[in-house]
Amino acid sequence: MNKKEEIQMIPLRHVASIKWDFQMAKVLRDLRGKTPRRAIAEKIDGCSASYIEKLETIGMNETRGVSVDIVQAILAELGSDLDSLIFTISVKIP
Repeated sequence: MNKKEEIQMIPLRHVASIKWDFQMAKVLRDLRGKTPRRAIAEKIDGCSASYIEKLETIGMNETRGVSVDIVQAILAELGSDLDSLIFTISVKIP
């Protein structure tokens, strides 16, 4: 049975952190490819290569609250944005 998930839209300026999970970690690893973590972290205030590593290595059944601002900055350095972490939502209109 599929568990229904409630979806609400709020402006990102009102969001301090997001619940980081295994799927997001995989997407980040794939986006980063062979780009060194240190090369990304050096361009972002408040970020380190070890923080990026923690984001990429979260366990399968683990979640962690992470800074939206830092995640957005990392993704921007990789030429991406939060949309790459959010999976497509399908809406049926009657």
